[in-house]
Amino acid sequence: ADGMGSFKSYLQKYFNTPVYLMVDATEEDFRIETMPHSIGTARRQMLERKLGQIYRNVKYRATQFLGREQAGRKDDRFLFMALNNSDCITPWLLSIEEQHLPVAGIYLLPVISQLLLEKLKFKLPHLLLITQQSIGMRQTYFQDGKLCFSRTTSIDGLEESALANFIVGEAEKTRRYLLNQRLIGSDARIKPVLIGLEEWLCRLLDSELHEPEFVALGGKELTRYVDLDTVLLNRFPELPYM
Repeated sequence: ADGMGSFKSYLQKYFNTPVYLMVDATEEDFRIETMPHSIGTARRQMLERKLGQIYRNVKYRATQFLGREQAGRKDDRFLFMALNNSDCITPWLLSIEEQHLPVAGIYLLPVISQLLLEKLKFKLPHLLLITQQSIGMRQTYFQDGKLCFSRTTSIDGLEESALANFIVGEAEKTRRYLLNQRLIGSDARIKPVLIGLEEWLCRLLDSELHEPEFVALGGKELTRYVDLDTVLLNRFPELPYM
């Protein structure tokens, strides 16, 4: 309630200003579909029909073009995504509407993370971004810089001493899931990249687990790319995306 009150007071400072919402929630869904190559109105209509089929009663849904397949008919690949439960953002949207401010866009945090990767200059064919967010540990898989899949895992009650092993184990679970879903081949080498985590955890991964395939970019290193204080990054892990 205090946070909502502060948010309303903050909005009162602005007039006719477009508002963008970034949502980090577990109630999300990502699916990759292959569709015949098309452009213009035909593509828009085809995507709308497909969105209605996949997310029939879901209000917030979208698509992202991933590219064309290399073989066969060279069909188009799309990522279909949705916020399955809008209850988590409804109170915030109502506050914005009360101030008569236009909502310009609602974005899932994994979608925004594509822009963060560009800023960090990570260009890898298979990358698993691992971050510790307010809702838990998030793992997001990118193929050639494009978002393909994301999931969160709760870390409530987990001892700090067990966190490094937990991260390695969860990364392996995600790799097996991607393999089972045929999103990657058995020969794909996924580079796990941890960003914004506290320095002690980065050191723990490096010194105790000796995981050579992991890249750990702690808060201090992250400040070289985003103009934010390390203390703020540790307190509010969503700030780099904003």
